[in-house]
Amino acid sequence: MGDPVVERLMSARLPTVTCERFPGGRGADGVVLSPHADMVGRLLDHLRDSGARRPALIVAGDESDWAAELHQGYRRWCRANGVPTATRTVPFDAPADQVRAAARELLDARPAPDALVCGPAGAATEALPVVRAAGREAGRDLLLASCVDTPGMALADPPITSIDLRPREAGAACAELLFDLLNGTAQPGTERVHPIELRPRASTTG
Repeated sequence: MGDPVVERLMSARLPTVTCERFPGGRGADGVVLSPHADMVGRLLDHLRDSGARRPALIVAGDESDWAAELHQGYRRWCRANGVPTATRTVPFDAPADQVRAAARELLDARPAPDALVCGPAGAATEALPVVRAAGREAGRDLLLASCVDTPGMALADPPITSIDLRPREAGAACAELLFDLLNGTAQPGTERVHPIELRPRASTTG
């Protein structure tokens, strides 16, 4: 929401498909969406089972449906488990220095979190130097997870637990839905669910 290119495309009177709902005033003709709030809850359950009691979240603003779902899932889990929320908001495409500043603020809090969940893509690897500078060890006394899996997450030291959004398959599902809208086999307003997966790694499993 607020991106001028997206706004123009959504107003062009052409068939449109979005991956996640468009949070502006006009909906797309078709939507491919994923259960991000539920998956964040599953990730937080995994962190709790690995010993975390005070998870914190770095999240983008609610201008995108994806980020809003992450935030909602975190707040809902904290309420259900009697855990106080600890969040910092960064821009959707936040530069490394802003991610690190947000991580530093969270880790300097008292009581400090024992788990850090990073929403924006790449944010978890950007947070690693801050974790080490704070005298913490990811996977040991601080659990670290990402809401977006990338090749860098598997190659990090330690490898970082992530939510695999399966982006290639999501793109294919969007294209398929657009074709179905164009040939009349799908009706405007169609929503399809794209499954995502949790990838546990050493940053939360020791």
